[in-house]
Amino acid sequence: MARRCGYCYDYGHNKRTCEGLTLALKNRAGSEPGPAQRYYLKEYIKRVGTMPDGTEPTGDLKEVKKTSTRQRRRQCGWCKANGWRSEESSYGHNKQTCPNRKEWAVEQTRLTQKLRAVIRSRARTFGVGIGTLVKDSQYCYDHEQNFGKHELVGIIEKIDWQSINSTNHYAEVTTVNWINHPSKKLTRQSGFALPRGLFPTELADNSWRIGANFEIIAKSSNPLATCPKDWEQQIPTKLCEPS
Repeated sequence: MARRCGYCYDYGHNKRTCEGLTLALKNRAGSEPGPAQRYYLKEYIKRVGTMPDGTEPTGDLKEVKKTSTRQRRRQCGWCKANGWRSEESSYGHNKQTCPNRKEWAVEQTRLTQKLRAVIRSRARTFGVGIGTLVKDSQYCYDHEQNFGKHELVGIIEKIDWQSINSTNHYAEVTTVNWINHPSKKLTRQSGFALPRGLFPTELADNSWRIGANFEIIAKSSNPLATCPKDWEQQIPTKLCEPS
């Protein structure tokens, strides 16, 4: 079906390209009295980019042209949402081709590699990781459906290493197998963050939310058993974008 203009209702074009609307704005910019004339003049400049006589706008009307030029160009939604709204570099592309997003991803990859190197070093030094014996206080039901606080002891059984990156310090990556869970049914529980002691001190000190506050009962002899050897060099695939 052919396009139909919302101004003149003719087929074959839309309101943005309608010559009838352009002509109407030009006529009103030259004939309307007082403030109305100023309004139609600005609308004409926004639409065409020049004065009705073809000359370049001057003074404050020059800014109207700049705004108009910017509005006619496509602005990237990712840039608008992440601090580049007023930057010239936010125009002329979309999220998939966004240079600012690519630059952000490169920087987060660098920070992730640095973070992973620290985590590997601390895991090896402190013996915290796969096989570590931990203790945690939790409110849960026992086997008789009585709800209360219990001291649980368990073994760190699994860590999702690939989900650990610089953009999500709260990722639920750790699975613990509780040895003494009072329910006698639920023994394996996921949804824990990486143990707090593996994060860089300056990072953990910034927020109490970073890392799981397990009490370490016994160290592991091989805490990095399931960690890929090239983990630090791998490109993170699960970055949490700010928008």
